[in-house]
Amino acid sequence: MIKLFAVKTIKEHFKNFALQDEQADEFFSSLLTQDINDGMFSVIGNDKKVYGIFIVVKFWEDRFRIEAFISKDCGNVMFQMISKLKEIYKLNAPVRLEAEVLNSFENGKRFLKLFGFKQESLMKKYYNGKDYCLFVKIKD
Repeated sequence: MIKLFAVKTIKEHFKNFALQDEQADEFFSSLLTQDINDGMFSVIGNDKKVYGIFIVVKFWEDRFRIEAFISKDCGNVMFQMISKLKEIYKLNAPVRLEAEVLNSFENGKRFLKLFGFKQESLMKKYYNGKDYCLFVKIKD
């Protein structure tokens, strides 16, 4: 079993990240040039692999968007990673948390559903001419 923990993201995490093909677009590469802000954190295993990079962006009071990049290597730690994210979410739960995922990216949709997100809508031609799904998690 790999013990996971959350730490603040640094640029090196992006450089060594095994991105899934569905997530490989110019948006991810543009993150390498941005300043890393306090809203970002990674879930990392004790073998020094980055299994997920999660960026939380505040829209307005109690409404946030999460951008999740899930490693190709996370299969054997998926449930542990979701459990750790749920712990973090309980401590800082906004009323509404949103996530967009490429409609054809089944692993991404599965991850969000396991985390407790519900699909709210399908956004046609949302990014790069591709359809995305809007998922939300509402605080109980």
